[in-house]
Amino acid sequence: MNKKVIIITLLLLASAINAFSLSHQGTIPDVERIFLNTDREGYVAGELIWFKAYTLDKNNIPNDLSKVLYIELIDSVGNSVIQSKHKIDNGFGSGNIYVPSSIQTGRYLMVCYTSLMRNFDHKIYFQKSISIINSHVKVPNVNIANDSKNPVNAPLSSFSSTNNLVDLQVRKKSFPSRALVKVSLQNKSKDIMSNISISVFQADSLNLIENLKLENVQSYSSDQKMVFLPELEGHISYFNSTDNQGITAPVYLSMLSTSPEIYSTTLKEDGSAMFITQKVYGNHKMIIQAIDNSIKFEQISPFYGSDSSFRQPTLKVPPSFKNTIERRSIYTQVQNVYSKDSIFLQENAEIKDAFYGVPDHVYWLDNYTRFPTMEEVLREYVEQVQVRKKGDIYSLHVWDNSHQHFFESNPIVLFNGIPITSMNEVMKIDPLKIQSIEIITSQYIMSPQVWWAGIVSLKSYPDYQNETLIAESQSVIEFNGLSPELKFYSPDYSTNNNKRIPDFRNLLYWEPTVILEAQKAKEISFYTSDIKGKYIIKIEGWTSNGQFIQAEETFEVK
Repeated sequence: MNKKVIIITLLLLASAINAFSLSHQGTIPDVERIFLNTDREGYVAGELIWFKAYTLDKNNIPNDLSKVLYIELIDSVGNSVIQSKHKIDNGFGSGNIYVPSSIQTGRYLMVCYTSLMRNFDHKIYFQKSISIINSHVKVPNVNIANDSKNPVNAPLSSFSSTNNLVDLQVRKKSFPSRALVKVSLQNKSKDIMSNISISVFQADSLNLIENLKLENVQSYSSDQKMVFLPELEGHISYFNSTDNQGITAPVYLSMLSTSPEIYSTTLKEDGSAMFITQKVYGNHKMIIQAIDNSIKFEQISPFYGSDSSFRQPTLKVPPSFKNTIERRSIYTQVQNVYSKDSIFLQENAEIKDAFYGVPDHVYWLDNYTRFPTMEEVLREYVEQVQVRKKGDIYSLHVWDNSHQHFFESNPIVLFNGIPITSMNEVMKIDPLKIQSIEIITSQYIMSPQVWWAGIVSLKSYPDYQNETLIAESQSVIEFNGLSPELKFYSPDYSTNNNKRIPDFRNLLYWEPTVILEAQKAKEISFYTSDIKGKYIIKIEGWTSNGQFIQAEETFEVK
Protein backbone atom coordinates (compact mmCIF):
# COMPACT_ATOMS: atom_id res chain seq x y z
CA MET A 1 0.00 0.00 0.00
CA ASN A 2 1.23 3.50 -0.79
CA LYS A 3 2.66 5.20 2.31
CA LYS A 4 0.50 8.31 1.77
CA VAL A 5 -2.61 6.12 1.67
CA ILE A 6 -1.58 4.47 4.96
CA ILE A 7 -1.19 7.83 6.71
CA ILE A 8 -4.49 9.19 5.36
CA THR A 9 -6.32 5.99 6.41
CA LEU A 10 -4.94 6.20 9.96
CA LEU A 11 -5.84 9.87 10.28
CA LEU A 12 -9.37 9.31 8.98
CA LEU A 13 -9.87 6.42 11.40
CA ALA A 14 -8.69 8.52 14.34
CA SER A 15 -10.95 11.37 13.25
CA ALA A 16 -13.93 9.03 12.91
CA ILE A 17 -13.42 7.58 16.39
CA ASN A 18 -13.10 11.07 17.89
CA ALA A 19 -16.20 12.31 16.08
CA PHE A 20 -18.17 9.30 17.24
CA SER A 21 -17.04 9.85 20.83
CA LEU A 22 -18.27 13.45 20.79
CA SER A 23 -21.57 12.86 19.01
CA HIS A 24 -22.74 9.77 20.89
CA GLN A 25 -21.86 10.49 24.49
CA GLY A 26 -24.59 9.08 26.69
CA THR A 27 -26.66 7.55 23.88
CA ILE A 28 -25.15 4.05 23.69
CA PRO A 29 -28.38 2.22 24.67
CA ASP A 30 -30.04 3.80 21.61
CA VAL A 31 -27.07 3.09 19.35
CA GLU A 32 -26.19 -0.50 20.19
CA ARG A 33 -27.35 -3.43 22.26
CA ILE A 34 -26.82 -7.19 22.19
CA PHE A 35 -29.11 -10.17 21.78
CA LEU A 36 -27.70 -13.70 22.01
CA ASN A 37 -29.24 -17.14 21.71
CA THR A 38 -27.63 -20.50 22.41
CA ASP A 39 -28.23 -23.97 21.00
CA ARG A 40 -29.89 -24.94 24.35
CA GLU A 41 -29.86 -24.02 28.04
CA GLY A 42 -28.24 -27.05 29.74
CA TYR A 43 -24.71 -28.48 29.32
CA VAL A 44 -22.29 -30.97 30.84
CA ALA A 45 -18.54 -30.54 31.17
CA GLY A 46 -16.78 -31.35 27.89
CA GLU A 47 -19.53 -30.00 25.63
CA LEU A 48 -19.54 -26.89 23.45
CA ILE A 49 -21.87 -23.94 23.93
CA TRP A 50 -22.87 -22.78 20.46
CA PHE A 51 -24.25 -19.27 20.16
CA LYS A 52 -25.50 -16.63 17.75
CA ALA A 53 -25.19 -12.93 18.61
CA TYR A 54 -26.84 -9.85 17.16
CA THR A 55 -25.86 -6.20 17.61
CA LEU A 56 -29.08 -4.20 17.36
CA ASP A 57 -30.14 -0.58 17.39
CA LYS A 58 -33.04 0.81 19.45
CA ASN A 59 -35.51 -0.58 16.90
CA ASN A 60 -33.95 -4.06 17.07
CA ILE A 61 -32.51 -3.66 13.59
CA PRO A 62 -29.01 -5.20 13.13
CA ASN A 63 -26.32 -2.52 12.91
CA ASP A 64 -22.75 -2.60 11.64
CA LEU A 65 -21.00 -0.67 14.39
CA SER A 66 -18.88 -2.80 16.73
CA LYS A 67 -16.66 -5.57 15.36
CA VAL A 68 -15.93 -7.45 18.61
CA LEU A 69 -18.26 -9.24 21.04
CA TYR A 70 -17.18 -9.95 24.63
CA ILE A 71 -18.67 -12.91 26.51
CA GLU A 72 -18.14 -13.79 30.15
CA LEU A 73 -19.47 -16.79 32.03
CA ILE A 74 -20.28 -15.70 35.59
CA ASP A 75 -20.77 -18.23 38.40
CA SER A 76 -23.38 -18.09 41.17
CA VAL A 77 -21.28 -15.80 43.40
CA GLY A 78 -20.33 -13.34 40.64
CA ASN A 79 -16.90 -14.64 39.62
CA SER A 80 -15.96 -14.48 35.94
CA VAL A 81 -14.77 -18.03 35.14
CA ILE A 82 -14.63 -17.92 31.32
CA GLN A 83 -13.86 -14.92 29.11
CA SER A 84 -13.79 -14.86 25.30
CA LYS A 85 -13.78 -12.43 22.39
CA HIS A 86 -15.57 -13.08 19.11
CA LYS A 87 -15.79 -11.48 15.70
CA ILE A 88 -18.88 -9.48 14.69
CA ASP A 89 -19.55 -8.85 11.02
CA ASN A 90 -22.41 -6.72 9.68
CA GLY A 91 -24.22 -6.91 13.01
CA PHE A 92 -23.98 -10.68 13.45
CA GLY A 93 -21.55 -13.00 15.18
CA SER A 94 -21.45 -16.70 15.99
CA GLY A 95 -19.10 -19.05 17.74
CA ASN A 96 -18.64 -21.54 20.53
CA ILE A 97 -17.33 -21.82 24.06
CA TYR A 98 -15.84 -25.03 25.44
CA VAL A 99 -17.11 -26.12 28.87
CA PRO A 100 -13.94 -27.27 30.68
CA SER A 101 -13.73 -30.32 32.93
CA SER A 102 -12.58 -28.09 35.80
CA ILE A 103 -15.82 -26.12 35.98
CA GLN A 104 -18.16 -26.47 38.95
CA THR A 105 -21.75 -27.62 38.67
CA GLY A 106 -24.08 -24.65 38.87
CA ARG A 107 -26.17 -21.96 37.28
CA TYR A 108 -24.11 -19.54 35.19
CA LEU A 109 -24.83 -16.19 33.63
CA MET A 110 -23.65 -15.49 30.08
CA VAL A 111 -22.90 -11.76 30.07
CA CYS A 112 -22.42 -10.23 26.62
CA TYR A 113 -21.43 -6.71 25.60
CA THR A 114 -19.29 -4.61 23.27
CA SER A 115 -16.54 -2.12 24.10
CA LEU A 116 -18.99 0.69 23.34
CA MET A 117 -21.42 -0.63 25.97
CA ARG A 118 -18.65 -0.56 28.62
CA ASN A 119 -19.20 3.21 28.92
CA PHE A 120 -22.53 2.58 30.66
CA ASP A 121 -23.92 0.69 33.59
CA HIS A 122 -23.53 -3.09 33.29
CA LYS A 123 -27.31 -3.42 33.59
CA ILE A 124 -27.53 -2.80 29.84
CA TYR A 125 -25.34 -5.87 29.09
CA PHE A 126 -27.19 -8.84 27.66
CA GLN A 127 -27.58 -11.62 30.23
CA LYS A 128 -28.68 -15.20 29.76
CA SER A 129 -28.72 -17.95 32.37
CA ILE A 130 -27.59 -21.51 31.59
CA SER A 131 -27.05 -24.64 33.68
CA ILE A 132 -23.82 -26.66 33.69
CA ILE A 133 -23.40 -30.10 35.25
CA ASN A 134 -20.00 -31.61 36.01
CA SER A 135 -20.42 -35.29 36.84
CA HIS A 136 -16.93 -35.38 38.38
CA VAL A 137 -18.05 -32.96 41.09
CA LYS A 138 -20.66 -33.90 43.69
CA VAL A 139 -23.99 -32.07 43.24
CA PRO A 140 -26.44 -31.31 46.05
CA ASN A 141 -29.28 -33.82 46.54
CA VAL A 142 -32.11 -31.32 46.81
CA ASN A 143 -35.05 -30.31 44.67
CA ILE A 144 -34.89 -27.83 41.80
CA ALA A 145 -35.76 -24.31 42.90
CA ASN A 146 -35.94 -21.76 40.10
CA ASP A 147 -36.27 -18.37 41.79
CA SER A 148 -39.05 -16.44 40.10
CA LYS A 149 -37.91 -13.29 41.91
CA ASN A 150 -34.64 -13.34 39.99
CA PRO A 151 -35.60 -13.59 36.32
CA VAL A 152 -33.05 -13.67 33.55
CA ASN A 153 -33.05 -10.17 32.14
CA ALA A 154 -32.09 -9.23 28.61
CA PRO A 155 -31.96 -5.41 28.42
CA LEU A 156 -33.66 -4.83 25.10
CA SER A 157 -36.66 -2.83 24.01
CA SER A 158 -39.96 -4.56 24.62
CA PHE A 159 -40.97 -6.97 21.92
CA SER A 160 -43.08 -10.06 21.61
CA SER A 161 -42.11 -13.38 20.11
CA THR A 162 -43.64 -13.78 16.66
CA ASN A 163 -44.27 -17.39 15.72
CA ASN A 164 -46.64 -17.01 12.78
CA LEU A 165 -44.07 -15.64 10.34
CA VAL A 166 -42.28 -18.97 9.87
CA ASP A 167 -43.91 -22.30 9.21
CA LEU A 168 -41.63 -24.97 10.76
CA GLN A 169 -42.43 -28.54 9.72
CA VAL A 170 -40.77 -31.94 10.00
CA ARG A 171 -42.10 -34.53 7.55
CA LYS A 172 -42.33 -37.37 10.07
CA LYS A 173 -42.68 -37.54 13.84
CA SER A 174 -40.58 -40.66 14.36
CA PHE A 175 -37.20 -41.82 13.00
CA PRO A 176 -34.81 -44.71 13.61
CA SER A 177 -31.17 -44.22 14.60
CA ARG A 178 -28.87 -42.67 11.97
CA ALA A 179 -31.82 -41.74 9.76
CA LEU A 180 -32.03 -38.67 7.53
CA VAL A 181 -34.35 -35.97 8.86
CA LYS A 182 -35.63 -33.20 6.60
CA VAL A 183 -37.06 -29.98 8.01
CA SER A 184 -38.97 -27.40 6.00
CA LEU A 185 -38.90 -23.69 6.82
CA GLN A 186 -41.50 -21.50 5.09
CA ASN A 187 -41.19 -17.73 5.31
CA LYS A 188 -44.70 -16.28 5.27
CA SER A 189 -43.71 -12.64 5.80
CA LYS A 190 -42.80 -9.90 3.35
CA ASP A 191 -39.44 -9.34 5.04
CA ILE A 192 -36.11 -11.06 4.43
CA MET A 193 -35.21 -12.75 7.70
CA SER A 194 -31.44 -12.88 7.88
CA ASN A 195 -29.21 -14.86 10.20
CA ILE A 196 -31.89 -16.94 11.87
CA SER A 197 -30.39 -19.81 13.85
CA ILE A 198 -31.67 -23.38 14.10
CA SER A 199 -30.71 -26.03 16.64
CA VAL A 200 -31.84 -29.63 17.12
CA PHE A 201 -31.17 -31.14 20.55
CA GLN A 202 -32.36 -33.90 22.86
CA ALA A 203 -35.15 -32.85 25.22
CA ASP A 204 -33.57 -34.26 28.39
CA SER A 205 -34.01 -32.89 31.91
CA LEU A 206 -30.77 -30.87 31.96
CA ASN A 207 -32.38 -27.76 30.47
CA LEU A 208 -33.11 -26.46 33.96
CA ILE A 209 -33.35 -22.77 33.16
CA GLU A 210 -36.59 -20.91 32.59
CA ASN A 211 -37.30 -19.24 29.27
CA LEU A 212 -35.78 -15.83 28.60
CA LYS A 213 -37.52 -12.82 30.15
CA LEU A 214 -37.01 -9.47 28.47
CA GLU A 215 -37.30 -6.00 29.99
CA ASN A 216 -37.06 -2.44 28.78
CA VAL A 217 -33.62 -0.87 28.62
CA GLN A 218 -32.97 1.81 31.21
CA SER A 219 -32.25 5.45 30.38
CA TYR A 220 -28.92 7.11 31.06
CA SER A 221 -27.84 10.74 31.27
CA SER A 222 -26.31 12.42 28.23
CA ASP A 223 -23.24 13.58 30.17
CA GLN A 224 -21.75 10.08 30.36
CA LYS A 225 -18.00 10.23 29.64
CA MET A 226 -16.69 8.13 26.76
CA VAL A 227 -13.88 5.99 28.19
CA PHE A 228 -14.01 2.88 25.99
CA LEU A 229 -13.87 3.57 22.26
CA PRO A 230 -16.15 1.77 19.81
CA GLU A 231 -14.27 -1.00 18.01
CA LEU A 232 -15.14 0.08 14.48
CA GLU A 233 -12.24 -1.70 12.75
CA GLY A 234 -11.36 -4.53 15.13
CA HIS A 235 -10.22 -5.30 18.65
CA ILE A 236 -8.59 -2.38 20.51
CA SER A 237 -5.84 -3.47 22.90
CA TYR A 238 -5.07 -1.12 25.81
CA PHE A 239 -1.75 -0.91 27.70
CA ASN A 240 -0.32 1.15 30.54
CA SER A 241 3.36 1.80 31.10
CA THR A 242 4.58 0.88 34.58
CA ASP A 243 7.41 3.41 34.75
CA ASN A 244 6.56 6.24 32.38
CA GLN A 245 7.65 9.75 33.35
CA GLY A 246 5.48 11.82 31.03
CA ILE A 247 7.28 10.58 27.90
CA THR A 248 5.57 10.55 24.51
CA ALA A 249 7.17 8.10 22.09
CA PRO A 250 6.32 5.73 19.24
CA VAL A 251 5.38 2.25 20.46
CA TYR A 252 4.95 -0.97 18.55
CA LEU A 253 3.34 -4.29 19.35
CA SER A 254 4.63 -7.35 17.49
CA MET A 255 3.60 -11.00 17.31
CA LEU A 256 6.00 -13.93 17.58
CA SER A 257 5.25 -15.49 14.20
CA THR A 258 6.76 -16.49 10.88
CA SER A 259 4.14 -14.20 9.31
CA PRO A 260 5.21 -10.98 11.03
CA GLU A 261 2.49 -8.67 12.31
CA ILE A 262 3.36 -5.31 13.85
CA TYR A 263 1.02 -2.60 15.15
CA SER A 264 2.12 0.94 15.85
CA THR A 265 0.83 3.75 18.05
CA THR A 266 2.08 6.66 20.19
CA LEU A 267 2.60 6.53 23.95
CA LYS A 268 0.60 9.28 25.64
CA GLU A 269 1.89 11.45 28.47
CA ASP A 270 -0.35 9.61 30.94
CA GLY A 271 1.47 6.36 30.05
CA SER A 272 -1.36 4.78 28.06
CA ALA A 273 -1.15 3.22 24.60
CA MET A 274 -3.70 1.49 22.41
CA PHE A 275 -3.49 -0.64 19.28
CA ILE A 276 -6.15 -1.76 16.80
CA THR A 277 -5.32 -5.46 16.40
CA GLN A 278 -7.39 -6.69 13.49
CA LYS A 279 -8.09 -10.37 12.78
CA VAL A 280 -5.78 -11.83 15.43
CA TYR A 281 -7.21 -15.24 16.37
CA GLY A 282 -6.13 -17.50 19.21
CA ASN A 283 -3.49 -17.00 21.88
CA HIS A 284 -0.05 -15.60 21.06
CA LYS A 285 3.08 -14.28 22.67
CA MET A 286 3.52 -10.63 21.74
CA ILE A 287 6.16 -8.01 22.40
CA ILE A 288 5.44 -4.36 23.22
CA GLN A 289 8.20 -1.78 23.12
CA ALA A 290 8.57 1.98 23.22
CA ILE A 291 11.10 3.01 20.59
CA ASP A 292 14.32 4.44 22.03
CA ASN A 293 12.95 4.18 25.58
CA SER A 294 13.27 1.42 28.19
CA ILE A 295 9.68 1.50 29.36
CA LYS A 296 7.81 -1.57 30.64
CA PHE A 297 4.13 -2.16 29.90
CA GLU A 298 1.20 -4.09 31.29
CA GLN A 299 -1.92 -5.06 29.38
CA ILE A 300 -5.33 -3.80 30.49
CA SER A 301 -8.07 -6.44 30.40
CA PRO A 302 -10.93 -5.54 28.03
CA PHE A 303 -13.40 -7.56 30.12
CA TYR A 304 -15.79 -6.24 32.75
CA GLY A 305 -14.82 -9.04 35.15
CA SER A 306 -16.28 -10.35 38.40
CA ASP A 307 -19.19 -8.54 40.03
CA SER A 308 -21.33 -9.75 42.92
CA SER A 309 -24.38 -8.08 41.35
CA PHE A 310 -24.32 -10.87 38.77
CA ARG A 311 -25.10 -13.43 41.49
CA GLN A 312 -27.42 -16.23 40.40
CA PRO A 313 -29.71 -18.49 42.42
CA THR A 314 -28.01 -21.79 43.26
CA LEU A 315 -28.68 -24.58 40.78
CA LYS A 316 -30.17 -27.50 42.67
CA VAL A 317 -30.33 -30.97 41.15
CA PRO A 318 -32.52 -33.79 42.62
CA PRO A 319 -31.28 -37.40 43.00
CA SER A 320 -33.63 -38.55 40.23
CA PHE A 321 -31.37 -36.80 37.70
CA LYS A 322 -28.37 -38.96 38.54
CA ASN A 323 -28.77 -41.45 35.69
CA THR A 324 -29.47 -38.72 33.12
CA ILE A 325 -26.38 -36.79 34.18
CA GLU A 326 -24.09 -39.84 34.19
CA ARG A 327 -25.38 -41.05 30.83
CA ARG A 328 -24.96 -37.69 29.11
CA SER A 329 -21.50 -37.23 30.63
CA ILE A 330 -20.37 -40.65 29.41
CA TYR A 331 -21.83 -40.02 25.96
CA THR A 332 -19.95 -36.70 25.75
CA GLN A 333 -16.64 -38.29 26.75
CA VAL A 334 -17.07 -41.14 24.23
CA GLN A 335 -18.06 -38.72 21.47
CA ASN A 336 -15.03 -36.51 22.18
CA VAL A 337 -12.71 -39.53 21.99
CA TYR A 338 -14.04 -41.07 18.77
CA SER A 339 -14.85 -37.84 16.90
CA LYS A 340 -12.39 -35.37 18.44
CA ASP A 341 -10.82 -34.35 15.12
CA SER A 342 -14.25 -33.63 13.66
CA ILE A 343 -15.81 -31.96 16.70
CA PHE A 344 -12.94 -29.53 17.28
CA LEU A 345 -12.22 -28.81 13.61
CA GLN A 346 -11.70 -25.10 13.02
CA GLU A 347 -13.25 -23.28 10.12
CA ASN A 348 -10.80 -22.55 7.32
CA ALA A 349 -8.56 -19.93 8.87
CA GLU A 350 -7.51 -16.97 6.81
CA ILE A 351 -3.89 -17.37 5.71
CA LYS A 352 -2.21 -14.10 6.57
CA ASP A 353 0.83 -12.71 4.83
CA ALA A 354 3.41 -10.67 6.66
CA PHE A 355 2.29 -7.11 7.43
CA TYR A 356 4.64 -5.80 4.74
CA GLY A 357 3.02 -7.94 2.04
CA VAL A 358 5.06 -9.64 -0.68
CA PRO A 359 8.81 -9.07 -0.10
CA ASP A 360 10.94 -7.55 -2.84
CA HIS A 361 13.59 -10.26 -2.42
CA VAL A 362 13.66 -13.67 -0.71
CA TYR A 363 16.78 -15.71 0.05
CA TRP A 364 16.35 -19.41 0.84
CA LEU A 365 19.59 -20.21 2.62
CA ASP A 366 19.53 -23.92 1.79
CA ASN A 367 20.22 -22.88 -1.81
CA TYR A 368 23.61 -21.49 -0.77
CA THR A 369 26.78 -22.70 0.86
CA ARG A 370 26.30 -22.27 4.59
CA PHE A 371 28.44 -19.80 6.54
CA PRO A 372 28.86 -20.00 10.33
CA THR A 373 28.11 -16.31 11.07
CA MET A 374 25.26 -13.99 10.17
CA GLU A 375 27.75 -11.30 9.10
CA GLU A 376 29.17 -13.61 6.43
CA VAL A 377 25.70 -14.59 5.19
CA LEU A 378 24.63 -10.96 4.78
CA ARG A 379 27.90 -9.84 3.19
CA GLU A 380 28.20 -12.75 0.74
CA TYR A 381 24.60 -13.43 -0.36
CA VAL A 382 22.18 -10.61 0.45
CA GLU A 383 23.01 -7.99 -2.15
CA GLN A 384 20.37 -5.53 -0.92
CA VAL A 385 21.88 -5.28 2.59
CA GLN A 386 25.20 -3.57 3.32
CA VAL A 387 26.99 -4.43 6.56
CA ARG A 388 29.07 -1.67 8.15
CA LYS A 389 31.14 -1.70 11.31
CA LYS A 390 32.52 1.28 13.22
CA GLY A 391 34.63 0.13 16.10
CA ASP A 392 32.61 -2.60 17.79
CA ILE A 393 29.25 -1.30 16.57
CA TYR A 394 27.50 -2.88 13.58
CA SER A 395 24.97 -1.16 11.35
CA LEU A 396 22.90 -2.44 8.44
CA HIS A 397 21.82 -0.47 5.40
CA VAL A 398 19.16 -1.61 2.96
CA TRP A 399 19.18 -0.63 -0.71
CA ASP A 400 16.67 2.15 -1.43
CA ASN A 401 15.29 1.04 -4.77
CA SER A 402 13.40 4.32 -5.30
CA HIS A 403 16.51 6.50 -5.05
CA GLN A 404 19.13 3.95 -6.11
CA HIS A 405 21.36 4.17 -3.03
CA PHE A 406 21.66 2.58 0.42
CA PHE A 407 19.66 4.07 3.31
CA GLU A 408 21.83 5.82 5.89
CA SER A 409 19.85 4.56 8.90
CA ASN A 410 19.25 1.00 10.10
CA PRO A 411 16.26 -0.97 8.82
CA ILE A 412 13.81 -2.76 11.08
CA VAL A 413 15.18 -6.28 11.55
CA LEU A 414 12.72 -9.02 12.51
CA PHE A 415 13.56 -12.43 13.92
CA ASN A 416 10.44 -14.62 13.73
CA GLY A 417 8.36 -11.46 13.73
CA ILE A 418 10.00 -9.76 16.73
CA PRO A 419 11.96 -6.51 16.13
CA ILE A 420 15.64 -6.46 17.05
CA THR A 421 16.87 -2.93 17.67
CA SER A 422 20.56 -3.76 18.15
CA MET A 423 22.42 -4.73 15.00
CA ASN A 424 25.10 -6.31 17.19
CA GLU A 425 22.42 -8.70 18.48
CA VAL A 426 21.49 -9.53 14.88
CA MET A 427 25.06 -10.67 14.25
CA LYS A 428 24.83 -13.10 17.19
CA ILE A 429 21.98 -15.10 15.59
CA ASP A 430 22.97 -18.59 14.46
CA PRO A 431 22.46 -18.59 10.66
CA LEU A 432 22.11 -22.40 10.65
CA LYS A 433 18.70 -21.89 12.32
CA ILE A 434 17.54 -19.46 9.63
CA GLN A 435 15.56 -20.85 6.72
CA SER A 436 14.91 -17.65 4.75
CA ILE A 437 15.62 -13.91 4.65
CA GLU A 438 13.05 -11.48 3.22
CA ILE A 439 13.95 -7.94 2.16
CA ILE A 440 11.82 -4.81 1.56
CA THR A 441 13.88 -2.30 -0.43
CA SER A 442 11.84 0.83 0.20
CA GLN A 443 10.88 3.10 3.05
CA TYR A 444 8.06 1.54 5.07
CA ILE A 445 5.73 3.86 6.99
CA MET A 446 3.78 2.34 9.87
CA SER A 447 2.30 5.64 11.06
CA PRO A 448 3.10 9.35 10.88
CA GLN A 449 5.47 8.80 13.83
CA VAL A 450 7.03 5.45 12.84
CA TRP A 451 8.85 4.64 9.63
CA TRP A 452 11.68 2.28 8.72
CA ALA A 453 14.53 2.42 6.21
CA GLY A 454 13.64 -0.93 4.71
CA ILE A 455 12.86 -4.28 6.33
CA VAL A 456 15.01 -7.37 6.91
CA SER A 457 12.95 -10.35 8.09
CA LEU A 458 14.73 -13.49 9.34
CA LYS A 459 12.57 -16.61 9.46
CA SER A 460 13.80 -19.74 11.21
CA TYR A 461 13.08 -23.40 10.51
CA PRO A 462 9.87 -24.73 12.18
CA ASP A 463 11.85 -26.35 15.02
CA TYR A 464 13.17 -22.92 16.04
CA GLN A 465 10.09 -20.77 15.43
CA ASN A 466 9.56 -20.13 19.14
CA GLU A 467 13.06 -18.75 19.54
CA THR A 468 13.61 -15.02 19.63
CA LEU A 469 15.81 -12.35 21.19
CA ILE A 470 14.09 -10.34 23.92
CA ALA A 471 15.74 -7.08 24.95
CA GLU A 472 15.38 -5.53 28.39
CA SER A 473 13.34 -2.73 26.85
CA GLN A 474 10.75 -5.18 25.53
CA SER A 475 7.75 -6.49 27.53
CA VAL A 476 6.47 -9.99 26.74
CA ILE A 477 2.72 -10.47 27.08
CA GLU A 478 0.29 -13.34 26.59
CA PHE A 479 -2.16 -11.95 24.06
CA ASN A 480 -5.62 -13.49 23.76
CA GLY A 481 -7.04 -12.79 20.33
CA LEU A 482 -10.47 -13.50 18.91
CA SER A 483 -11.75 -17.01 19.54
CA PRO A 484 -11.46 -19.20 16.42
CA GLU A 485 -14.82 -20.56 15.31
CA LEU A 486 -15.19 -24.33 15.10
CA LYS A 487 -17.04 -26.11 12.34
CA PHE A 488 -20.13 -27.90 13.63
CA TYR A 489 -19.77 -31.66 13.31
CA SER A 490 -22.64 -33.41 11.54
CA PRO A 491 -21.90 -36.91 10.14
CA ASP A 492 -23.17 -38.13 6.79
CA TYR A 493 -24.67 -41.64 6.87
CA SER A 494 -25.53 -41.80 3.18
CA THR A 495 -22.66 -44.31 3.05
CA ASN A 496 -21.67 -46.99 5.57
CA ASN A 497 -18.19 -45.63 6.23
CA ASN A 498 -18.96 -44.68 9.86
CA LYS A 499 -21.18 -47.54 10.95
CA ARG A 500 -18.65 -48.95 13.46
CA ILE A 501 -18.05 -45.62 15.20
CA PRO A 502 -20.49 -44.90 18.08
CA ASP A 503 -22.64 -41.82 17.62
CA PHE A 504 -23.68 -40.32 20.94
CA ARG A 505 -24.56 -36.83 19.77
CA ASN A 506 -27.36 -35.13 21.73
CA LEU A 507 -27.05 -31.97 19.63
CA LEU A 508 -27.90 -33.16 16.12
CA TYR A 509 -27.78 -29.88 14.23
CA TRP A 510 -26.67 -26.28 14.67
CA GLU A 511 -26.66 -23.62 12.00
CA PRO A 512 -26.40 -19.95 13.05
CA THR A 513 -26.97 -18.55 9.57
CA VAL A 514 -30.24 -19.54 7.95
CA ILE A 515 -31.48 -16.90 5.52
CA LEU A 516 -35.09 -17.10 4.41
CA GLU A 517 -36.16 -14.96 1.48
CA ALA A 518 -39.60 -13.37 1.49
CA GLN A 519 -42.44 -15.90 1.05
CA LYS A 520 -40.03 -18.69 0.09
CA ALA A 521 -39.21 -22.07 1.61
CA LYS A 522 -35.91 -23.67 2.57
CA GLU A 523 -35.09 -27.23 3.57
CA ILE A 524 -32.39 -28.33 5.98
CA SER A 525 -31.40 -31.94 6.71
CA PHE A 526 -29.34 -33.91 9.23
CA TYR A 527 -28.93 -37.45 10.58
CA THR A 528 -30.13 -38.78 13.91
CA SER A 529 -27.68 -40.38 16.34
CA ASP A 530 -27.71 -43.59 18.40
CA ILE A 531 -29.40 -41.81 21.32
CA LYS A 532 -33.12 -42.51 21.45
CA GLY A 533 -35.67 -40.09 22.82
CA LYS A 534 -37.50 -36.84 22.14
CA TYR A 535 -35.76 -34.05 20.21
CA ILE A 536 -36.59 -30.36 19.86
CA ILE A 537 -36.11 -28.28 16.72
CA LYS A 538 -35.76 -24.64 17.73
CA ILE A 539 -35.41 -21.55 15.55
CA GLU A 540 -34.69 -18.00 16.74
CA GLY A 541 -33.89 -14.82 14.91
CA TRP A 542 -34.96 -11.42 13.68
CA THR A 543 -36.74 -10.04 10.67
CA SER A 544 -35.26 -7.12 8.77
CA ASN A 545 -37.80 -4.79 10.41
CA GLY A 546 -36.91 -5.78 13.97
CA GLN A 547 -39.42 -8.53 14.83
CA PHE A 548 -38.19 -11.38 16.99
CA ILE A 549 -39.04 -14.88 15.75
CA GLN A 550 -39.08 -18.04 17.82
CA ALA A 551 -40.61 -21.41 16.95
CA GLU A 552 -40.26 -25.05 18.00
CA GLU A 553 -41.16 -28.50 16.68
CA THR A 554 -40.48 -31.99 18.05
CA PHE A 555 -39.83 -35.53 16.83
CA GLU A 556 -38.69 -38.82 18.32
CA VAL A 557 -35.84 -41.23 17.67
CA LYS A 558 -36.93 -44.82 18.42
